[in-house]
Amino acid sequence: MDEDMWISKDEEPPVKNFSSRLWKWLFCLFLIGFFVWSMFFLFRPDQVTVTGCHYYSDQDIERKMFTSKTDQNTLVFFIKYKFFKEVSIPFVDTIDVELLSYNHVKIRVYEKKMIACVQYMNEYLYFDKDGTIIESSPKRLEDIPLVSGIKFQKMTLYEKLAVKEDGIFDQILNVSQLIEQNELEIDKVVFDVNRNVTLYSGKIAVELGNRENYDDQMAQLPEILKKAKKNKLEGTLDMKDYVAGQKRIIFHQKKTK
Repeated sequence: MDEDMWISKDEEPPVKNFSSRLWKWLFCLFLIGFFVWSMFFLFRPDQVTVTGCHYYSDQDIERKMFTSKTDQNTLVFFIKYKFFKEVSIPFVDTIDVELLSYNHVKIRVYEKKMIACVQYMNEYLYFDKDGTIIESSPKRLEDIPLVSGIKFQKMTLYEKLAVKEDGIFDQILNVSQLIEQNELEIDKVVFDVNRNVTLYSGKIAVELGNRENYDDQMAQLPEILKKAKKNKLEGTLDMKDYVAGQKRIIFHQKKTK
């Protein structure tokens, strides 16, 4: 007996079922294509804002951070530096990256707090307010005072400066911190064999002598150096015996030929 052939009313014809699946696949491909397009063409770093820089220009920071083709995607760039990659740039402590929009990235730079440096062979070792060496570089930063005339037992990165003479370490820190606090433009700090301190600011030398602290002398220097440079003076300012409240300070003007 022949079996009857029939189609249930609940079943879709093969052609209609295939057409429905095709449209679903096309829609998925469209979404994938749109995602790829947005990733490569929409999320572009057209605007980069850099803040907190002092030792580097904004362009320097951009060149040091945008180093690969994938960095040209703002979303990938943000995820990379936010969660995976640590920034290693001389004189920079940390960097915070913020995604402001699909094409706008903000880079906030937090630089290392350095108060002075010492030279060892061809390297400059920069130290913080505690005397810890926090950076080593062949680059000499002009606005960081150079300390010279002292001998060290050892100089190791991320460790405190080890000096041979007792007490001179406190002198170094006291002078360096006061330079920073009073916002003085000091090029060099020199210690002689008797631990007398002389500061050099442009063409002006300031003799401070040997003391436990230099607070009173350094507090007067911003105004004095400002006037001296305004009048284009060259010479030596003698403040070895200066006491608080003293109105007259000896200045030995450099003789001109």
